[in-house]
Amino acid sequence: YKIELNQRQDGKKRFIINGRPVRGARDLIGLNPVVVLSPEEQIITKGAPGNRRAYFDRVFSVVDRDYVNLLIEYTRSLKQRNSALLQLSMGAAPVSAVTAWDEPLISTGNKIWRLRKKNHTEFVEILQKVAADFTGKTTKIEIRLYPETVLSLSEHHKEMEESLKSDCRRNTTSVGPHRDQYEIRFNSEDLRKFGSQGEHKLSLVLIKMAEALYIRNNTGMAPTILLDDLFAKLDFKRSDQVLSALGKGIQTIITGTDLVDLKKRGIDLSGAEDKSYHLGNN
Repeated sequence: YKIELNQRQDGKKRFIINGRPVRGARDLIGLNPVVVLSPEEQIITKGAPGNRRAYFDRVFSVVDRDYVNLLIEYTRSLKQRNSALLQLSMGAAPVSAVTAWDEPLISTGNKIWRLRKKNHTEFVEILQKVAADFTGKTTKIEIRLYPETVLSLSEHHKEMEESLKSDCRRNTTSVGPHRDQYEIRFNSEDLRKFGSQGEHKLSLVLIKMAEALYIRNNTGMAPTILLDDLFAKLDFKRSDQVLSALGKGIQTIITGTDLVDLKKRGIDLSGAEDKSYHLGNN
């Protein structure tokens, strides 16, 4: 990419990539896909439903421009409706100020549901193949998306109408794709409720490997892989499998505390395409 920065005297900045001005963050999504495996990412399997929803929204946005545009549009309408609900509770707005946002939310939300279902189905198919190859079919991992069926426009309208009173009491919109839930199941058990530390670690690795393949399949670009202290999270056999699965031709950045450990695992630090950097105190 050719990246330019225009700095004006009044302090305003403008970025230009390959001759096209960057209008906002959405223009940067997918330009340089990265898959990160770090301790912070464990929130995907251990965190609240919103954490999993945010993760999959990010992943789907990388490969589906329509999806990210719809999410932005939906989020704007949702904020407006919730603001109107708050104003209504203070007596500063009529009910019509709230219901005026129902149609935009229903129209956009229905499109998000359909794209989310499509992308989710594809991701899960890749994940299950990765799990079978990685574990020798000894591990079954599923990610279920609720609601399982997409509401029709009329059904969405009906649920919005039925939830209006409770929405007014709570000052929040309770129906729509922003309430969807992802449930990860490890060998048929709810991972968040019953998973061991090892099962959480393995599940996260499998999900991240599936993410890399999902992005590559849909964009034609191999994402950069960032592995933060991978060997502290997995046993020797599993971590070796991760490195083997990544294969050649994928830029991978690995952090670790022991170069000897890296070498034991077959990483050639003297290779022409391999570099190592040591950080320490002077």
